[in-house]
Amino acid sequence: VGCFTVQQNADRYAEKLRGMGYSPQIISGKDNFQMVAAKSYGNYRESVSEIEKFRNEVTPHAWVYLQR
Repeated sequence: VGCFTVQQNADRYAEKLRGMGYSPQIISGKDNFQMVAAKSYGNYRESVSEIEKFRNEVTPHAWVYLQR
């Protein structure tokens, strides 16, 4: 639900999500970006089926990141 180049910003955003009742994770991305996930799924279809929830509750720009 968020992507940051400054680690402190990613940490703060993850803490905000924790306060909202989520279990966020910070995932290292390309070019020193830190992606903040509100929730992790083991199934792509399930994650896509819940994306609107995150767009309504967290940010309208939420996306699904597929980690390979």
